[in-house]
Amino acid sequence: MKSYERIKNFSTSITVEKTISEIEMMLAKNGASKIMKEFDENGRPMRLAFAINTEHGEMPIKLPMNKQGIMDVFKFQVHEGKLPRKFWGSEWSEEQAMRVGWRILLGWLDSQLALLSIEMVKIEEIFLPYIFNPKLGKTMFEILEQRGFDVEQLEYKKEVNI
Repeated sequence: MKSYERIKNFSTSITVEKTISEIEMMLAKNGASKIMKEFDENGRPMRLAFAINTEHGEMPIKLPMNKQGIMDVFKFQVHEGKLPRKFWGSEWSEEQAMRVGWRILLGWLDSQLALLSIEMVKIEEIFLPYIFNPKLGKTMFEILEQRGFDVEQLEYKKEVNI
């Protein structure tokens, strides 16, 4: 039985580049038509942007990787004695946070695509929060968050059966 008392994949040594390559292969096999990486100021990949083919056409998606969130977990878990001191406050810990974050994203994507393969979900359901609106420059999640998740603001199209 796995225990996630410590952050998942905390001990990975798999490079960010290898993990992203695995993610790109998964996406390509599942309908991605374009894939682009977005980098931070230090040249580290922080997001994958891609287009996925759906029955409604091509949809732009942005998947984030939150390095700072992982660093915050490292800091807390070092303080709690769940991780060694090296996981906080060093260049190594920042690189490890990147490795861990991308591995977690890979695992999430693998699980989601397994659900797709048994037709439990549609591709749009998997990526709904990450669908990117280029006119607004925001993901669906960011748009809904900005509106306070007030779903009553969304317009519903009523279908009439004749």
